[in-house]
Order: sequence, then structure tokens, then C-alpha cells
Amino acid sequence: MRKTISLVLVGVLMVALAAGTVFARGAQEAAPTETVLRIASSTQGPTIIENFDRLMREFERRNPGVRVEWDRSTGTDYEFTGLPSLLESNTPPDIFFEWGGARILAGVEDGYIMDITDLANELRPVLNESAWDGAEIEGRTYMIPDNQDITIMMWYNREIFDRYNLSPPSTWAELLSISETLRNNGVTPIVMGNADAWVAGNFGGVFLARWGGDDYYHQVLSMEPGTRLNNDRFVRALRFMQEMAQQGVVNQDLNTLGYRESFTVLLDGSAAMMPMGTWFVDQILEFTEDPDSFPFDYFNLPPFDGGQGHPRSIMGLNTGYVINANTRHKELAYDFLRLLVSQQIQDGFVAAGRISTNTAAMQASADPYVRSVAEMLNSTPVLIAPPDTGYNLEMARALYEAIAKAFEGMNPQAALDEAEQKVQFLR
Repeated sequence: MRKTISLVLVGVLMVALAAGTVFARGAQEAAPTETVLRIASSTQGPTIIENFDRLMREFERRNPGVRVEWDRSTGTDYEFTGLPSLLESNTPPDIFFEWGGARILAGVEDGYIMDITDLANELRPVLNESAWDGAEIEGRTYMIPDNQDITIMMWYNREIFDRYNLSPPSTWAELLSISETLRNNGVTPIVMGNADAWVAGNFGGVFLARWGGDDYYHQVLSMEPGTRLNNDRFVRALRFMQEMAQQGVVNQDLNTLGYRESFTVLLDGSAAMMPMGTWFVDQILEFTEDPDSFPFDYFNLPPFDGGQGHPRSIMGLNTGYVINANTRHKELAYDFLRLLVSQQIQDGFVAAGRISTNTAAMQASADPYVRSVAEMLNSTPVLIAPPDTGYNLEMARALYEAIAKAFEGMNPQAALDEAEQKVQFLR
């Protein structure tokens, strides 16, 4: 569901440019006694950048002679190719962003992620207990969670809904009726920028769980013995998605429309809805100088008949930061993560719309959006993990390709047959 400004040594910058890497903060030559602490993450929206910059400056103030570099240069490629490239570079990050779950396990097995159980035990009293899901493996902790994400919620333009006397749907039939009204008035009901495959992949993951069953979804995506991607339940789910495309519920160019371009379509009123995560609030600020003028709200995907999963399940997971097992700055990394999850810093992230793991920061917030999302998370009967961050990445890629092809018109059975063939080497 889902975001670098970086100061680098002049010599390192020359190497990086030769390799095609771009850093957002330019270059600054370090003093001979200066220590550089490197952080890596995906691209972020402007208010998150503002708060992370504040965090870095405060850390540098507390630690004279230390400079923090934040590299988010790989953008939306961070998950698939960006982070692996950074970890293999001559200047790997000391701390890097991760999604809880299977990616943590993979990073530990590959020798990149440090066991930080001692730090986690120190921080447990100030963090939400549910935040540790996905951060632990066999009783040991490897990630300090700072954010709780809902990966898919349906964002909608209130002004467009009001114009046509529409209300958030409580059933799938109502959503289809809303879509028909919008289409008849020249508005695309739902827009997705799926050129990178993960947007429709996450959206489709909700249907896989609701059609197939929550436990079944987990078993299949975990590639447990006896399971396969091209099962009858998943075929039915992809057929359901394909019917949405055939009925004009989603944009026809979803597989060629870019992620950023999809926001433009939403903001100019050409489309009314977008399935996106909690980061939508911050992401939208990249496209406007007056965020208060944007009349957006959200609803959970409504239930439909016939599925074997919980009809109101939510896709989401915890995210946070891990420490590179090979760092030479372990104590500095510990101190940075202590400051990151402190209420002093998290108050700013909550004000930017983040669902913080810091209990005090959340309790202090009066923001109705933050409170409503927190309630949505706390009251959900079933929380399912996204395919790409909760499970094996190669499997998720194959599954996302199948979902994209089904939306485009390919036979769902054939699309999943291809996906299953691609993951055979993993079984």
C-alpha cells in the first residue's frame, strides 16, 4: 500500500552519478572527523519530508559531528530494485525502511537485518502493542514500527458525490449503481495508475481474500504445500475484477497510466474514486498549494455476496525501520530510532496524517481523520497483508501480473496458470 534527500561525499556522488543514481539533496563534502549515518526509504510526500527533515536536524543537534543522509532517490522502485541496489552499493544504508512480515524474514535470512530485540524491549512501553505484528520472528525483534498502514481504502471526491446525490456505498450493488451514475455523467468511477502493477495488485488482493477466504488467502500466498495460485477461488476473484473492467467501473488505461498521473486524473475531476492507502493524505499535497480545498474522504470496500472471506476485511500492515546487520554505527542507529518513535517526533507525523505507533502521540491527536482511521484499524475483524510486502516478492510479482492481465481482458484461468508456472521454482 504503497514513498531522498541525501547529502553525500563528493567522491561518492561522482561514483553514484556514473551508476545512474540520483540524490535529491546534492553533495556536501564531509569534514575529516564527521560521521555519516545513512537512512534509506521509498519516496515520501511533502509533509512527511518536512517532519523527517526535522527529525534529522534534531538528531544532528544532539550528536555533534554526525551528519544524517536520507536517500529516497529510488522512489517507487525502492521495494523491487531500489533497496537491493542500495544494500549492494559502496555506501549502503545504516537504517532502512521496511514493511513488516515476509520482507523482514527475507532480510534476516539474507543477512541484511540486525536483531534489535534489546532496543525493541526498551521501546515497547511507549508503542502500541499491535504495532509489533510483522516485526518479530521466533521471539526476536528486527524492526522498530513507527506507522500503521491501511493499504486499500476507497478515497472519493465529496464534491462529485454531492453533485450527483451520491453517498458512500454500504453494499457492492450500491457501488455498481454509483459507478453507473458517474459513467452516465462522463466521470470515470475508479482510477488506478497501475503501470508499476502494485496498485491494482493490492486492490485485487482484497478480492482474493474476500472470495477465497482469509485463511485460504494466507495459505496460498505463503505457498504452503498443496496450494497453487491457479485455484478455483482465485480464478473467481479475477473474474470478478475483470467484470468490473468490462462494466466500466475502472479506467481502461489502468495498466499504462502511471502512479503520479493517476492523481492528476483524480484531481481534475475526470475520476471520482481511487483505491489507495493511508498515505493518500500526504501524497495529495504534492499536487496542490491548498490542501484544504480538496474535498476527499474515504470508505472501506463494501461487502459482496458469494465470497468465503470476511466481507469487511481490511488490507494493512505495520511499517517501520530496520538496522543494517553490517552497519558500523549501531549505537547511533539505536539512538536515531529512539528519537524517531518518541512523542516529540511522532506528534508531527500524526499531524501530517500518519497513524503512529506511539500511543501518547495518538492519544494527543484531535484530528478526526487520524482518529477514524485508528478506529477502523482497531475494529477490523480481519486484517490481511498485501501480497507484495506480506509475502514472497517473486510470488507477488507473478500474481500482480495475472491481476493486471485479467483487468485487461485475459482469461483469468490462463492468467493464473501463467503465474503458477512462474512460481514453480519457489515451491
